[in-house]
Amino acid sequence: MKRFILSLMIFGGLNANTLSFTQNVEYLGKLNSELVAERPVTSIELKKALPDQIATLPVPVAKSEQVFGGRLFNNPRKEIAGLSVFLIERPNTLPVLFVDLDENGKLTDSERFAFSPIENPQDEDGQVLVKLPLKKGDFKFFPVRFFHPKKKPEKDDTRYVNHTFLGYAQGVVDIQGRKTLVQYQVNYPSGELNATKGYIGVDTNGDARIDNNFVSYELAYAKDETVVFRAGSAYVSTKSVDGASGKIVLKSHPVADYQRIELEIGSELNDFQFTDFDGNERRLSEFRGKYLLLEFWGTWCGPCVGEIPNFKEAYAKYKARGFEILGMDEDESVEKVKKFLTEKEITWTNATTPSIKDLTAKRFRITAFPTTILLDPQGKIVSLGRKNQLPLRGKELLETLEKLLPTQQKIAQ
Repeated sequence: MKRFILSLMIFGGLNANTLSFTQNVEYLGKLNSELVAERPVTSIELKKALPDQIATLPVPVAKSEQVFGGRLFNNPRKEIAGLSVFLIERPNTLPVLFVDLDENGKLTDSERFAFSPIENPQDEDGQVLVKLPLKKGDFKFFPVRFFHPKKKPEKDDTRYVNHTFLGYAQGVVDIQGRKTLVQYQVNYPSGELNATKGYIGVDTNGDARIDNNFVSYELAYAKDETVVFRAGSAYVSTKSVDGASGKIVLKSHPVADYQRIELEIGSELNDFQFTDFDGNERRLSEFRGKYLLLEFWGTWCGPCVGEIPNFKEAYAKYKARGFEILGMDEDESVEKVKKFLTEKEITWTNATTPSIKDLTAKRFRITAFPTTILLDPQGKIVSLGRKNQLPLRGKELLETLEKLLPTQQKIAQ
């Protein structure tokens, strides 16, 4: 029997992963009763409130205080008017927030939320959790965490408050004896929960949390599809999740079903093929021996276009010292991008969208633009541009390259 199995492994293409995989294994778990608010954040713009707006507040406003108003989740294209939000600034203390939770245009003291100080504040000095009522779906509230920026406002009549915009139903599933955290995006205001749409996540490394950064391999954006995750040594997808009962069912997969490229500091990026805008078939491995900046971008992306002058400066200054850029374009029209590259005098290599579409969407699973990754001469990831990593944007990119790249003298030697 042992000889027969060994023969299958050698001549039939089986490997250890195939032998260890058992089909139709299900792992069960249960959702928590309340949703959680997770970063990243966006900003709400608040303008200085008019007298009739101030009159809706249930508390008197002192002369030393200022009131700013705006709307949360305002989206005309989706016919969402947004919830009224007011910020009252008070001297020498954190502000107070009012949110019209019942959308009746009249604020009450129960709709008042005070910011709490943040320990060791950096960009933000206060936060507060607000639970928005859900009229649909299986959950009562949609949580939003507001953060008060520490930076002094640039305009006297405008304030910005950061807030989370993603709400997750989280639960724990027993996978091969390991309690594994999983999560599913719930939309506001529909309350919709769907395991094949939106952001979903699985605790891959067993640290009892899910890294919700957009480049994290513990997070994926599903577009009407089943996404396979790694959970320790197992490979799983969601068979079903029911918000009403809280029941979660995951199913097992062979390792071959797992296509994700796990982006992690120190990991080597596997070679891949692409087509440049001159129609040439190229490979990532061509850039070995140099520091390479992978830039996932699109002409439609304002922040991407805004970074071009910084990249041009970096490319001109450091190309001779072993620095290259590979643009990973996300546009429908190749001709449009080709014209754009000419107009902007962009001379570094760019990959066409058709040649990397599956790579970007299915393997890297890039959903945020721009996303920037720096590789060392051996093709290993040096930085993903995340907090507490080497910065890869703006003028700070130049400082990063100056630290890493060899001097001209060393190159000559």
